[in-house]
Amino acid sequence: MLRYLSRPFVLVGIIQAAVIIAVVSRSCYGFAFTTTKPVASVTKYRVPRGRSSVVLFSKVNNGENDQGWGCNMNSNVGKRNNFKRMTTSLFAAILSAMLCTNDCIPFQGESGGGNFVPLIRPSACHALTPDQLLVDDVWREVGRQFFDPTFNGQGEEGWKMQRLKALEKTANLGPDDDAQLYKTIRVMLQSLNDPYTRFLTPEQYESLTKAYTTTNPNSSTKQTPTSGIGVQLIGDNKASTSESSGMVIVANTVGKGPADTAGILPGDFIRSIDGVNMIGATADAVAAKCRGETGTTVTIEIERPPIEGVQGSSVNRRTVVVTRSALAQKPMIEASTVVVSPTNQRVGIVRINSFTQETEKVFRKELKQLSMIREEVGEGAKTDTSTSSPTESLSAIAIDLRGNVGGYMPAGVDVAKLFLPPRARIISEVDKTGRATIYINDGVGSETDTTTPLFVLVDEKTASASEILTAALQDNKRAVVISGAGADKTFGKGRIQNVQALSYGGSGIAVTKARYMTPNGRVRAL
Repeated sequence: MLRYLSRPFVLVGIIQAAVIIAVVSRSCYGFAFTTTKPVASVTKYRVPRGRSSVVLFSKVNNGENDQGWGCNMNSNVGKRNNFKRMTTSLFAAILSAMLCTNDCIPFQGESGGGNFVPLIRPSACHALTPDQLLVDDVWREVGRQFFDPTFNGQGEEGWKMQRLKALEKTANLGPDDDAQLYKTIRVMLQSLNDPYTRFLTPEQYESLTKAYTTTNPNSSTKQTPTSGIGVQLIGDNKASTSESSGMVIVANTVGKGPADTAGILPGDFIRSIDGVNMIGATADAVAAKCRGETGTTVTIEIERPPIEGVQGSSVNRRTVVVTRSALAQKPMIEASTVVVSPTNQRVGIVRINSFTQETEKVFRKELKQLSMIREEVGEGAKTDTSTSSPTESLSAIAIDLRGNVGGYMPAGVDVAKLFLPPRARIISEVDKTGRATIYINDGVGSETDTTTPLFVLVDEKTASASEILTAALQDNKRAVVISGAGADKTFGKGRIQNVQALSYGGSGIAVTKARYMTPNGRVRAL
């Protein structure tokens, strides 16, 4: 009995029952009580009851044998009314306790299979389990931040139903059922049809936070040199309900680097690293797991999709062991000039490999050098044709963004400013309320080039900040966009995520909090 009463949901029922008893008792005006305090006169108290009133208490004065205050308990009517009120209170207390328990012992019926089932279903007032608290935490954070107020057309009621389904599935999970718990959470998130809103397991989130503390210059944690395997990663942009959806893709590999030597190819999916499941993780979390001390090894399980157009080709899974090594830093920007025959026109080519906080500064420096060459030629500077100095002005500038998966978003905005007129719109950031943060060109002085013909080279791996730069130049009719071989559109992310820790279990979540909109109102791939 004590074990039953000590259960959390029983205690909740008892508390609720006590509240109901207290409320009912206030209206139960027939309970008898006595006092020895003498009163000089007879007093009557009345309360409204419909259109009439009843005598509540009166002084009973028997001279020396003063019985004090009392209820009219001697009449049959009073006894019947008090019995009915006490019975009602007791029934309300029992019913309240039953609704807050899962046992429903006094109210059971027999099902067709001979099993007893509760006739009164338990309400949602019982305490949530730790697994359910994690589900609830994910659900609330998505509801608070997700950029689509309709939750992929489900509406608020539909999103609430997703919570209830997940809570029901995780109600009886044990401590060893983490895989089932995480799967249930991801199924709930898949209803949003957003490949970038992802649940991060404790291992995935820990690897991400460790990477931040080792690369953040303001961190108090002692920093140790780290090496990598020579890959550039990007998240899968295809929303799917399959078990393997949401895997991170290898966008590029460093030639003769550790990953390239081990047989990892661009286009491979990463399933796990050192036994930690990476399905559903962000690209940053996977990249952090790949980094480590020089000379250490990392075991990576990859999945290679079937080759399109090749009959009999199938999915190939394999496990490779890669040794981390210090890699030569790839130049952020590579600039050069080429001569286009037969017109002998000179074109400046600027390849941007990544977007960081230094990209705009380095790009401006390279652009200035190309402009200086053009000015020298424009003033009539002539040199021997046998030398490498230009003899004609630059006819155009080509910005090569092929294979650039993005990075620091403001860098893409700043580079676009170098080629657009003042007040030109670059990109808009739209949140769930429809409120837009608009980025415009606030001007960079004499370094702005609004006349030289521009070409932008892209492919299916051009993403994030690269797409922002491309869209700004294309929609403002400042550049011609040329796609690479076999690519009819860019990666098509166009969304902003917020990564944060959850309150339970050490897990994390990445929620798409806003979407990008190009100057012409596009929200998808270019």
